[in-house]
Amino acid sequence: PFLEEAKRIGQTNSDFYYLLAICRFNAGQKQQAIDEMLVGEAYGAQSPAYHHLMARLYAGTGQTEQAVEAIHRGQKLFPDDQGLNDALVELRAKK
Repeated sequence: PFLEEAKRIGQTNSDFYYLLAICRFNAGQKQQAIDEMLVGEAYGAQSPAYHHLMARLYAGTGQTEQAVEAIHRGQKLFPDDQGLNDALVELRAKK
């Protein structure tokens, strides 16, 4: 409930969506977690961790293609991030 209220007050900050997605995922609300991340992405991710988490959420629900697309979007914003590059290699190896 506190994150919901924080999102309402500062809804243009992608960090709220990131944290809310973690809460939803931990509560077993996997698709809702992904939906929160997609909304927050429109406000601009501040770090590569945003897209890395999004990819992990997609991969955890069996949506590998969407996970790869999330990594690609992150790479456009953070092209030198080795973590995103490694995550992409790992996802492709699982195909």
